[in-house]
Amino acid sequence: GLTVFAPYSDMAKLQGAEDAFNGLSMTFFSHKPMESASEMETMIKDAGITSGYSLFNAAESLVQNRNILLVIDTFTYGFVVLISLITIANVFNTVSTSIQLRRREFAMLRSMGLSNKGFYRMMNFECIIYGLKALMYGLPAAAAITYLIYRAVLNGVDVAFTLPWGSIALSVFSVFFVVFVTMLY
Repeated sequence: GLTVFAPYSDMAKLQGAEDAFNGLSMTFFSHKPMESASEMETMIKDAGITSGYSLFNAAESLVQNRNILLVIDTFTYGFVVLISLITIANVFNTVSTSIQLRRREFAMLRSMGLSNKGFYRMMNFECIIYGLKALMYGLPAAAAITYLIYRAVLNGVDVAFTLPWGSIALSVFSVFFVVFVTMLY
């Protein structure tokens, strides 16, 4: 099709030209798009035009898209926080139960001469082993799922595959933080 851009002042010259062009399309830029669209709708109704036109407000569409993204982000972050809290409670329960079940073992080690410093060192190494074991299973699984999501998105968008290194670093820090805080308890 042919698109002609002309100022509104040339509208009189273009009257009747819509038949030659098989339709007439106008684009307006405004600093107050909602008000401008409302005024244009009123002008069209006042002119008696009832069919054969469509008024598209790109700013209104942008606002609707932003609202949809806000709802999606809210639910996504809420889900992530909920799953994180469940995971933290699970780690806390597992580690504290493990410590309680081994009280006699710890008492025997202390009676054999294990100092407080040596005991805390042993517990810290155990925390490191718990964290590394969790990351050894979790990071490859997360990378595989990220790649599967990339493959699904690749059908609609051409983007390069990259791992979210910031999120991975935050996850590694969070795993060790939760395990060490639980062990301190």
